[in-house]
This record gives sequence, C-alpha cells and structure tokens, in this order.
Amino acid sequence: MFLLLLTLAVLLLLVWVYVRWCKVRRYWADRGVPFAPPNPLLGNLTFLQRYNSGIWMRNLYQSYRSPYVGIWLFWRPALVVNSVDIGRRILVSDAAFFRDRFVTSGDSDPIGKYNLFTVKEPVWSSLRRRLTPVFTAAKLRSVHDFVTVKTQELMQRIQNDMTENQCFNLRVR
Repeated sequence: MFLLLLTLAVLLLLVWVYVRWCKVRRYWADRGVPFAPPNPLLGNLTFLQRYNSGIWMRNLYQSYRSPYVGIWLFWRPALVVNSVDIGRRILVSDAAFFRDRFVTSGDSDPIGKYNLFTVKEPVWSSLRRRLTPVFTAAKLRSVHDFVTVKTQELMQRIQNDMTENQCFNLRVR
C-alpha cells in the first residue's frame, strides 16, 4: 500500500513538473517574442559551462537580430533588449515599471550593491533620482572636451611607454 502511494505521489509530481515546464516553455511563444530554446533545469544558463556571458550575449544578438529576445534564467522568463530605442524607453520613460532586477549584488559588495542595473526597489528609485540630473545633455556636453583631452593624454602616454619597450604594471584600485 505504501509503495503504491509513493509511486502515485512521484507520478503526480512528475506530471505536475511536466505541465509546469510546458507552460514555462510556451511563455515567449504565446507572446510572439523570438526566444532561445531553454534547458529544462537551468533555462538558458547552460552557456556558463561553455562561454563567457558577454560572448554568449553577442552570439544571441547575432543569431536573432531582433529588437528583443526572450530567454530563461532557470524557469523565470527574462527579456534581452537589443534595441537602443527600446532600452532608452525602458530606462527613461517606462522606468517605473522596471524597478526590480533578477540579478542583484549582496550587501557585502561595497560597489556592486549600488549598481543601477542590479539594485532593487527602494534603493533603485533613490539612486535614479540622484543620478538623473547628473546625466543631462548639457552637463555631458560640458564634460566632453575635458574627457577628450584626458583620453588623448592617456593614449599618448601609453604609446610612449610602448615605444620604450618597458615592462610596466597597470594597477586598478
């Protein structure tokens, strides 16, 4: 009797997982979004076994050439935006609808915990409110000349060091 109940419970669990997986797999197709086919357990995260995430994103972009592509992070759907216009719309005019992120940095990371692309609400709204005035077109134009001069100075110094055939260390602090 116990064996029969155990078998029935396992069978029901497998049927539930299969039905749930079919629903997850149809998510992007039902919405008419091109998508990368997922792995049943990891979704599209299996690339971590073979590629750097940047290379995988480039391959995804080159494969689909659409303004956006649906992927799965485990069983959770995620949208990869390839269009600058859509990205600008998400980050500027529709920002209130995109407050929480899937990927987050822990509180132990002093720099990453305030990364605009990984923070969650309420830190996200506060950070965005403080940073928005910094990146106005007028302020970026005023800084452009300074950044251009400093970049040229850095390039000249690197070229001079390269012609002297000296070994030097670049340390990032």
